[in-house]
Amino acid sequence: MTSLHLQGSILLLLLFGGGLVLLLLQYRGLLVSKQSAVRLVLLICRTLVVIFIVFLIANPFLKWRGQKKRAPVVAVFTDLSTSMNSDSVNAADSMTGILKRLENKIENSGGVSTLFGFGESIRPLSLDAPIQFKDERTDFTNLGEKMQAAGADYSFLLTDGIATTGTNLTSLSFEECPPVTVLVFGNEQRISSIRIAKVRYPHSVIQGDTLKLDVSLSYLLDQQTPATLRLLDANHNIVSQRLIKPGPGEGFMKVAFSVPGENLTEALTVDVVPSGTSLNLTTNEYPLQVDIQSKYEKVLLFSGSLSFNSRFIKNRLTVLPRVEVEHYFRPDGVTWNNAPEKALQEIPAMIVLDDFPVSASDRVLFNRITQKCSEKNIPLIYFEGPGSNRAAGNLLVKQFQLTISGNPSGTKVSLQMPASAVSFVDFTGIDRIPPQQRNLIWSAPSGNIIEYSDGKSAIFQHQENFPFIGIFMPEIAAVSLKSSMTLETNYLRGIIDDLLLLELLSEKSFARLTTDKPVYDYGDVVELAVNTNATLGKSPALVQIKMISAESGETVTLPALLNADTGVYKADFVPRSQGKWTAVDLVTWSNGEVITADTANFNVREVRAEDRVSMPNLSGLRHIAESTKGSIYMINALDSMLNSVKITPVQSEYDFQFSAISLQKYWAFLILLLGIEWWLRKRNGLL
Repeated sequence: MTSLHLQGSILLLLLFGGGLVLLLLQYRGLLVSKQSAVRLVLLICRTLVVIFIVFLIANPFLKWRGQKKRAPVVAVFTDLSTSMNSDSVNAADSMTGILKRLENKIENSGGVSTLFGFGESIRPLSLDAPIQFKDERTDFTNLGEKMQAAGADYSFLLTDGIATTGTNLTSLSFEECPPVTVLVFGNEQRISSIRIAKVRYPHSVIQGDTLKLDVSLSYLLDQQTPATLRLLDANHNIVSQRLIKPGPGEGFMKVAFSVPGENLTEALTVDVVPSGTSLNLTTNEYPLQVDIQSKYEKVLLFSGSLSFNSRFIKNRLTVLPRVEVEHYFRPDGVTWNNAPEKALQEIPAMIVLDDFPVSASDRVLFNRITQKCSEKNIPLIYFEGPGSNRAAGNLLVKQFQLTISGNPSGTKVSLQMPASAVSFVDFTGIDRIPPQQRNLIWSAPSGNIIEYSDGKSAIFQHQENFPFIGIFMPEIAAVSLKSSMTLETNYLRGIIDDLLLLELLSEKSFARLTTDKPVYDYGDVVELAVNTNATLGKSPALVQIKMISAESGETVTLPALLNADTGVYKADFVPRSQGKWTAVDLVTWSNGEVITADTANFNVREVRAEDRVSMPNLSGLRHIAESTKGSIYMINALDSMLNSVKITPVQSEYDFQFSAISLQKYWAFLILLLGIEWWLRKRNGLL
């Protein structure tokens, strides 16, 4: 189709055209006296100039459409994952042969081929190098976008459709892609299976609470198959069970059930038992990692002599989470309200000494307490009281490498920041705590948490044999009361609360590291999660997870990112070797201290995630073929595919347009004509 448009003004064209013709006639009259040859040349030059100017004023626009054929572009996408090492391909050289036959067909059809390989990523592929099926994972997520970006007219997809990571094939969009011919690799024979894919559950529960499980099952069944999902204890006794009916077909199902608290033990296993004995179960057992915490943590409080401090200390203990305080004291200063020996037969979470020992006669009980702490690694907290003296203090000196020097002058001494801070303890406002008197002057070469202004120990920490904290503030209750009355915040009480909580929990309970399952197939993604203890009321500055392979010695450190919705730090990891792996959390707090709070172990089996599914994903591959108006063939129909699929030249339309403005480069001809005319006129006396 051809069309002509005059883009200039018709009125101006007529006015200027008519005027130029009149001027041309007048100009012709001026040339009558000249030689005919000169007159002819001048007239021709002026006429051509007039015609050129009229043409520019009209500015015609000429447009027409044509058709042409070009060679088709064909993109070939080949799956390079390990699952392609099957009987249908047999070896990589067989795939090379298939690709060469496909290239020959494309070339004989006048097309141009572009090869891509995909698996863990999509990249260009060359037949000059050997083809290797080494990708441990197959991700189809970006395949549709890559097919569009390749700019091909036809696409071939050679794969088994087994996706081990990323989005499922049936959920992806391929509508904008060119027609895709799918060549399916793999065994069409169905192998029935039921597999426990994942179990989501709280890794820490309070004794007596109900345990809630969410079990994800994958299945491949020819018919609906009744099965029993069971929770077993360490002796394989059934704790709880649910009847399920998965199938028919291929899919996933989720089953939720609860386990009463009285039936809980730490060693639990989930398994699935089908009614059909012919089923091939790829995974039918899933161990759980459950930390069952006691409902109450018992704390023993020994008061050598009751004082105002005793009530303060007991109040601070009772505000701790899940704490049950057993208070032993001597009402008359001699006889205990209950026999302390009986209390030491148990294993408490923490022991607190309130102004105990008060004399050398307390040596036997004090030694029994420290021996119990040493044997069971029980934290011990000592509060100096009004009754403290050098004789009793010497018992602590010998045990914890302390010294008592000089006599207090009776003046009150203020507190100051230590050289190094302890994790979680907020020392804000320490300089505003009222000064206080001392009964004894304690000092230590190291380990001070808080010091007096003269550098002597106010709060001391010792970690040898068992955790110990000495609080050398005999007026602590009075100072705390004065702080409450004179300050907007009771800073001293806050410091004591943090220290008690720190010792009660221990660093091992600051964070909990878990994996989403205990056993993985080679190539699986390990989902790691770090839950920080909400009781602390503080968040870490940085959370990292260090992965250690027991087989190869390989170590990898991963950053764990905070999920704002759940408050859990998460990281993903793909092991590069088989065998036992250990994950270690590295939690960095605001003061820069790094704490290893927890570890988690898991095993990587020789079974590769790519090889776990033995049959192709026909439903997903049909989705691609149907979405692109392509076709699908099994590998044993390769010859049929090569004969049936037509690759024809691509016919396209193009537009060609022409306008006067586009002739700028020819304007030099106009200038040349004007120059020649000017020169002739000057030479002949016409200027």
